[in-house]
This record gives sequence, structure tokens and C-alpha cells, in this order.
Amino acid sequence: MIGPEANRFILSSHVDYFSQQGWPNTFKFLLGQKALVLQEGSEHRRSRKLIMPTLCGSALASYLATM
Repeated sequence: MIGPEANRFILSSHVDYFSQQGWPNTFKFLLGQKALVLQEGSEHRRSRKLIMPTLCGSALASYLATM
């Protein structure tokens, strides 16, 4: 699966069909057990809702001067 439609399908619209259980243990070790990419279901939705405002276009643009 390649392209924006595939990404939307896997990461947004049909996320319940995919499980994060397949991540290798090295990801869990490097990122930590509570990393957003390793979370599922309501825990993932809650964490993502908290994080997303800091990653929207206007927020990212405001970080440019600092970086």
C-alpha cells in the first residue's frame, strides 16, 4: 500500500483493522511502552488528541524561529 490514500486507510479511517502488536520489541525498548505509535484504541485517541495541536501547520510554523 503506497500513497496518501493508503496512509489514510491504515492510520485513520480503518485503524481498527490493524494492530500495533506487530511492532518488534526493539521499538518498545527504544520508544518506551507508552509511545503513541504503540498505543491502541481509546488510549491512542486520547493521547493523539492531546498531542495534535502542537503538530498542526500553524504551530509548526511558529517553531521555525526558535529552531
